[in-house]
Amino acid sequence: MPRLLACMGALALVASGCGLTIDYVPEDGSPGQDAATALDGGVAPGDAATDAARDGSPDGGNPDQDAGPVCLDEDGDGVTDCDGDCDDGDPTRHPGALAICGDGVTQDCSAGAEDAVCGGLGTFVSSTTGSDANPGTQAMPVATIAQGIAHAMTIGGGVDVFVAEGLYPEDVTLVDEISLVGGHDPASWRRDPASHVSTIRPPSFVGVRAPSGVGATTALDGFRVEARGGPSTGTAVTILAGAEPVISNNTLIGPDNGGASRGVAINPANMTNTGVRPTLFGNTIQVGRSGSGWGGGNGGWGVYVVQTTVDVVGNTILLSEAHTIQRGVELFGCPDGRVSKNDIRGVSGPETVFGIRVASSGATVDGNLVTPGVVDQYGLGIALEGNITRVVVTNNIARGGDSAAQFSAGLWVAFERAPTTRPDVVVHSNFFAGGAARGWATSAGAALVLESGGPLTLGRFTDNILFHGSTGNGAAFIEHPSGPIDPERFVNNALHDPSAASAAIGPSLYLDEGSSRLTMIGDVNRLAGASGNLWNDCGLLGLAGGDYHLPAGSVCVDAGDATEMPPEDFEGDARPLGAGPDIGPDERVP
Repeated sequence: MPRLLACMGALALVASGCGLTIDYVPEDGSPGQDAATALDGGVAPGDAATDAARDGSPDGGNPDQDAGPVCLDEDGDGVTDCDGDCDDGDPTRHPGALAICGDGVTQDCSAGAEDAVCGGLGTFVSSTTGSDANPGTQAMPVATIAQGIAHAMTIGGGVDVFVAEGLYPEDVTLVDEISLVGGHDPASWRRDPASHVSTIRPPSFVGVRAPSGVGATTALDGFRVEARGGPSTGTAVTILAGAEPVISNNTLIGPDNGGASRGVAINPANMTNTGVRPTLFGNTIQVGRSGSGWGGGNGGWGVYVVQTTVDVVGNTILLSEAHTIQRGVELFGCPDGRVSKNDIRGVSGPETVFGIRVASSGATVDGNLVTPGVVDQYGLGIALEGNITRVVVTNNIARGGDSAAQFSAGLWVAFERAPTTRPDVVVHSNFFAGGAARGWATSAGAALVLESGGPLTLGRFTDNILFHGSTGNGAAFIEHPSGPIDPERFVNNALHDPSAASAAIGPSLYLDEGSSRLTMIGDVNRLAGASGNLWNDCGLLGLAGGDYHLPAGSVCVDAGDATEMPPEDFEGDARPLGAGPDIGPDERVP
């Protein structure tokens, strides 16, 4: 794990030069307490009490209460000054610390101007001021990332490579236990990736490459990676089978290609891939323009994962306007995975959008914000398809894209034929809304659609807010006529139809078996497995766009069912906070 990215409890480590400074962040958010005060029971260094403590008299010198010297760990690195910490204001310096080679400082507190393990080499890289003939120190950096990695391999011990702002037109292959940390000022070596952009522009179509054997202690952090455009499939970052790096806090630009465009591809060769779990965290991923057409090799992806358990957390994924199939995150054939807290945004122009697609996989899909934009054909916020196993969908806010010709759904659960083994599907505490759609008479503008090529009872749907699309046919909840298909459980959901047609013909709450339009909530609750559902907008309809917090007085507060509820809401607030859980992704804080 790169030391510049570490967090230990309530001690937030912040980059300062090539090392770190430390700020104490109280758990209650209160200001005014520094690290020394927090770690020393409220005694700040330098005052009389601290001086007395160091003299062995914590009561100010009373020998009858002498408890001996107090050892401090002001920087939270786990080593006290009594144990030989030579700089208790810098958590990167203490006996046994990993070296930062080339900064002119001994991290391990040994004598000399540099850690002995460095052997005179450094791992500092600057394309603007460096030369690969240099030793790689801050004063004399190397020019290429490849040379920085070569120095790190020579030094050994898993030292990090520090990369300054500039353009790096080279193929980069990650090496196990060697993290690449971008975003440094080449003069001061202070780190600020937003101001000091380190751009990797690989000449190959695979982009930055993580081969088999690269483990979870290897990170790529703080870079801009621009994938190569051209006639072939192009990818900004490719993680091969057997690799599990951490790809974090980068800007990844998919190419404008004649083939597929992918921000991140994990195991694209479709190999059996067990025992690893790559992590994508905090990245901004731009999907490029790409060739059109259906099929696994066409269109654009923010994240494409095959047969791999993965964590895709806290990323922003921007779909392009290209007239192709666009997918924010797709899991295909994955045994498990977590797709959580991502912001997936569409624009106007694509043929079809899948915000999140889980195909023949198991997954937890939690707390995502999905807005597919305007599409020509199919605009699906979240889609579950194929031989899925266990999928838990909680706390999401997902809208269907506005469709010019076909249909739109916040959540689409579809099978071309009834699966031989019934999937285990839990859908709890979400907000789903259909978009404006003018397509199939039974499928346009739905919050939630179930479709099967044969008889099937599937899914437990609880405490969701379901809005029918603003125009078009359909309903808040649709059982597609290709069926028959029914939910196992449909309990304590709030259904609403804000479309203009509802004023004239009644609200389209539920389309049973694709043909029976239910306009009364009592009829919905008489369906098999249904109870406690509401005809209500939960007070959200009158709120400003983008606000999904339940207002005071909402009938959906404390009106949920706790069965299989997620322990937290979409912002991390505990559930329940009142007499019962709230309906929807927000648990209202009293």
